[in-house]
Amino acid sequence: PGGLLNQDGEAHQRLRGTVQRAFTPRAIARWRPWVASVVETLLDDFAARDRPADIVEGFTRPLPVSVVSRLMGLDHVDRERIRHWADHALSGGAHTGEQVAQAMLEFGAFAADLIAQRRKSPGDDLVSGLVSAGDSLGIDERQLVILVCGLVVAGHETTMTAPGNIVVYLLTDRREAWPGLAEDEE
Repeated sequence: PGGLLNQDGEAHQRLRGTVQRAFTPRAIARWRPWVASVVETLLDDFAARDRPADIVEGFTRPLPVSVVSRLMGLDHVDRERIRHWADHALSGGAHTGEQVAQAMLEFGAFAADLIAQRRKSPGDDLVSGLVSAGDSLGIDERQLVILVCGLVVAGHETTMTAPGNIVVYLLTDRREAWPGLAEDEE
């Protein structure tokens, strides 16, 4: 209830300002090689799989958790654990209320600990940027925890499904687009 998407007016603007300060053009430019390395590693691993290979399991499903882990400086954290929390946050009835509540308690405790670590020893990651921006804007601890959890979850479903849908589209309706994809990064 205290998250960015559930706030209006001034409260929403304060939380949004925290995220905007963390997502500066300089930070995004610094993160681009990290994201590219995640994508390249996943594609290399996918290319090495036996055929036929499942692009969802081999690429699009691990992509969001791998990217967010890299951006938030969580390379040391078990990605299955992060995926578990994101899956429960977006369960839509796939898990019981008790299972979701337990997973969200664990996720919140993890985020609170992470915020405390980054406040004590800031890094070059998204969580450090959120903590710095949140502290300067007077965002309380609970809202910072919700922001960190929200950002882990935010792009999970869309980032997971969009690339798979794009591949299906390119394989069925847009084969003529293939040469252009290799010629122009845009």
